[in-house]
Order: sequence, then C-alpha cells, then structure tokens
Amino acid sequence: IYRQRVKSQKKLLDAIYSTQENERNRIAEDLHDSVGANLSAMKLSLDAIREDASDKATSDMAADSMHLLDGIIADLRNIIRNQTSQYLLANGFVSELMRFKNYFTAHNKIKMEISISEPLPDLNNNFGINLFRVIQELVNNSVKHSRCNEIDIGISSHGSVLKLEYK
Repeated sequence: IYRQRVKSQKKLLDAIYSTQENERNRIAEDLHDSVGANLSAMKLSLDAIREDASDKATSDMAADSMHLLDGIIADLRNIIRNQTSQYLLANGFVSELMRFKNYFTAHNKIKMEISISEPLPDLNNNFGINLFRVIQELVNNSVKHSRCNEIDIGISSHGSVLKLEYK
C-alpha cells in the first residue's frame, strides 16, 4: 500500500510540474507573440519619427524613447527566457544558470557566485528544469525578503546524490 501511495504521489507531482511548465511556456509564447511584436512595431514607429523629425528636440526625444524601449525589450526577452524551459533543454542547465547569473548581476547590486563541481549528471530534463526553478525562486526570495549583498550557490554531485548549497 505504501509503495502504491508513493507511486501515485509521484504521478501527481509529475502532472503538476508538467502543467506548470506547459503554462509557463504558453505565457512565454503569448508574451513573445503579442507584447514582443507590439514593442517591435513601436520601435519601428519611433525610428520613423526620429528620422522624419524636423527639429532636434523631437529627434532626440524619439531616440531617447527608442533607448528606453530597447531596455524594455531586453527585459521582456529575459522574462520570456526565464519562463520557458526550451532554452534550458536546448542550451543545457549549466549554460542557462550562468546566463541567469550574468543577467541578475548586471541588473542588481547583489554579487552572485556559482560554483559547479564537474562532472554533473545530465540535468537537461525535468529534474534540471525543476532545479533551475528552485534556484530562481531562492534568488528572487533573497532579493525580495533579505538585505543580502551576496549570493553563493554551489552544486556538486556525489554518486547518485546531487547537492545544492545556497548561501
């Protein structure tokens, strides 16, 4: 009975994780297709205004607006990338974790260090996606709820055991 219950709970958790990932991917696609397309169209319009402006003030204002829009588009791309698991599956867990770190440290005043002992088992699967989500949540909670100025993450593998150390 216990084994059957554990098996049922595992199936339920797998279904929950799968549903969450599917919803994240759907949201990322919607953001990309709708909001992303509209922002790109707005950028083209601003560029046309900048080029056709008869006075320097209007041209400068359009250029400044385009610069702001570039930042918004970059942030949107990062949000989309963090929401969808396709990049992790395509580029690998370590690559996406380092990209997350680089983006995070470029946009926050918090220093983040990540050390990974090689070789890690293949994390380019559902487990890797869930581990990535756990790390994202830990980092976001640290930013939101603490006054930390440094985050250290260590990931190591010892046989069949994967160890995540978060400070």
